[in-house]
Amino acid sequence: MNAIEQRNRIDFYNDLTRNARFFEEDYNSAVNASILAYIDQALGNGIKKGLSGFQYEQFVRDRLYTIIKTNSPTLTPGTVINTRYGSYTPVTFPFPIDYQNFVSLKVLIDSYSDYSRPTNYNEEMPIMNSIFLKPTNKKTYYNENATGITVLRGTTGTFSSATLTYLKKPAVYNVGLLSQYISSGPGVLTSGASYIAVEESVQNSVTYLSGTQFTASGTNLTSGKVILASNTTACDLPESTHDSICKMASDLMLGVVQNYNGSAFVEKENAKNN
Repeated sequence: MNAIEQRNRIDFYNDLTRNARFFEEDYNSAVNASILAYIDQALGNGIKKGLSGFQYEQFVRDRLYTIIKTNSPTLTPGTVINTRYGSYTPVTFPFPIDYQNFVSLKVLIDSYSDYSRPTNYNEEMPIMNSIFLKPTNKKTYYNENATGITVLRGTTGTFSSATLTYLKKPAVYNVGLLSQYISSGPGVLTSGASYIAVEESVQNSVTYLSGTQFTASGTNLTSGKVILASNTTACDLPESTHDSICKMASDLMLGVVQNYNGSAFVEKENAKNN
């Protein structure tokens, strides 16, 4: 769905004929909060079921794959750490600017690509002081810190690169501003530009329902109201998640106007999809 289609779907669940009119910023706030809640819910369902890891079931991958990214960070070697059973080199790199959730880390050392194992602050020293678990170039460990990730490896060889796979921050949904709506009239459009109808509109003898995106042919808008598609931002999660996100947003908005019966109904409907 594009941004206007999502707003229309939320209006359907809100039943605006019986509820207060919401402003554009209300839709933005509700949808963006719901997107983050949906991601947390999708990842957290595995914990509730006693499962772990990003790929605990196909359901999660199918609903979050559009925000999976890979990054090849710049590596910064640290000071060698000496322990009873060997010496190790910490190598750090920063999180990407759009980083949100970790998925996996691969390292390329001496031309071999290997999986890097997770550790935490309590386990770091026991691992480094264990002759069986100690880090090597074949068996690296990673740990997160405030600004990025630290990889523990051996002191020899060449650490060429790393590949971080992660969930990026989702796009910030934006339905546009009332001041950006374009009313009907001659010469109000740019031919070849992409628009979304915000109500039933006629352009070049073609009728477009609210939410329909089209490319203007000519500059006249015969009737209705549109907005430049570039002035909106749609949810960038897969299409299969959009209805659930709209229900979650509607649930939030109905709670704000204290329509608890409507909110309870939408919450019940949303539970059927998750």
